[in-house]
Amino acid sequence: MAGTITSPTGRVEKLVFDKGQIIDAITGNRCGDAAVDVILRRRQGAFRFTREDTSKRLRLIQQETMSLLMEAAQKIDEKGWAE
Repeated sequence: MAGTITSPTGRVEKLVFDKGQIIDAITGNRCGDAAVDVILRRRQGAFRFTREDTSKRLRLIQQETMSLLMEAAQKIDEKGWAE
């Protein structure tokens, strides 16, 4: 399954999930961990899930999803990184 986010500027960004875990992220010219940081800082935008077979997709993000979310929340809290 993939979640597509359309940012307020119209940029399409994507979080790719497999078995409930984020395995990849894509935004602009970034992918993987660098893209997750950008996407998780979004304060607004339209979000929708699309069904995609992600079982054969290469896992670019090794960190567990809960850990990614906690790290992003900490960065936002400490540095005011939310966009």
